[in-house]
Amino acid sequence: MKNLVLFLVFSFVLLSCSHDETPQNVPPISLSYNTPNVFVRRTTSVYLTPTFSGGVAVSYRINPELPIGLSFDARTGNISGTPWNISATKSYTVTATDSAGRTTDCIFEITVNDIAPGVLSYNPQNVFVKNYSVVNLIPKISEGVVDSYSISPSLPEGLSINVVNGVISGTPTVNAAMATYTVTATNSSGSTSFDVVITINNQISRIKEIVSWDETQTYLRNKTVYYYKDNLISLNYVFSDYNPPNGFGTSATKEFYYESGRLMSMYSTTGNRYGSSPGSTTYFYYTGDLITDSRVSGFYPSNNKYVYENGRLVDVSNDKGGNTTYEYYPDGNLYKKSYIYNSSIDEQIYISYDSKNNPLRLGGFTSEYLTINAVPVNNPTAKNNETYVYEYNSFDYPEKKTTFINGVIQSIDIYTYE
Repeated sequence: MKNLVLFLVFSFVLLSCSHDETPQNVPPISLSYNTPNVFVRRTTSVYLTPTFSGGVAVSYRINPELPIGLSFDARTGNISGTPWNISATKSYTVTATDSAGRTTDCIFEITVNDIAPGVLSYNPQNVFVKNYSVVNLIPKISEGVVDSYSISPSLPEGLSINVVNGVISGTPTVNAAMATYTVTATNSSGSTSFDVVITINNQISRIKEIVSWDETQTYLRNKTVYYYKDNLISLNYVFSDYNPPNGFGTSATKEFYYESGRLMSMYSTTGNRYGSSPGSTTYFYYTGDLITDSRVSGFYPSNNKYVYENGRLVDVSNDKGGNTTYEYYPDGNLYKKSYIYNSSIDEQIYISYDSKNNPLRLGGFTSEYLTINAVPVNNPTAKNNETYVYEYNSFDYPEKKTTFINGVIQSIDIYTYE
């Protein structure tokens, strides 16, 4: 009898243990998510699912809150969505709970990086003068936030690049032949690059005057003289005499006004031996560092709009029905300039360059206010087919321009510097 009682007790214990080991009574254990997780804002489509062993979880919770754009399903523990903002690496704790209130935890990391930098651009062609501070070269980036900038090869002595904002600045202390410097903008998701061309001359080379002669270089057609203040052009004076020896002489004057090195307005007037015409003033308006509007007041008022792509001027239009468009070679040099009036092309200028990228540079001075100096090489749609041929001095500044019309020399311009 005693043996029978012991047998029954032992059998009851076995049955009880077997019941406690059913999945419903085993707590969830070994909860895990993929980690680490590195996503790109507004780009990565996220779907993370939990894994665990043991029992069944009936609910989940997470701490702290996920980055904006990601959602957490408290029933399944799934994480999904597309992160919207940048988020530094952070640890998140998910807790899984079963029907009996038993829990298991998991810690994992999420990082949300910015999108890779987009199109980078600077002013592509730059000529500086030894021992004179340069106008800051400021980068433009189409999208993304840049963490750091680098440049290769090293800049000429005296110039430096700010590794945080990419600005190239300083005062060059050596002369340097024209060279290409590659700037790279980088963040945690990638990088982008742009080639900046820099030349440093070892003497002051600013335009002083341009004298235009006839084809025999015996008759002076016109003379343009430049005056400076604080190393910026303050006055441009042109005298013309088209009908020697007792011809009809004319003059034209342009006065330039600046604020902090930025051109703000220009006053223009013309005259002849009978007197001067009413003057006009052009006012320039900026968005950032680029001129986006100009307004001309005076005898013939007009409004002009300037359009850019990646920092390059592509169109100038006015409210009189005219506009000028610009097209570029892949290296950034100007390729074609078209004059359009009332939607019809009036003239097109095509530009070619020699091995040194001449004639983009003109002694630090450009004939237009927007750092564009084009040289017509072939003009098939104009009434006359014009070719301009430049000759350069040892510092790569033009010293002579010969203008051919239909293959015949029309004029010769001589450049003088100071």
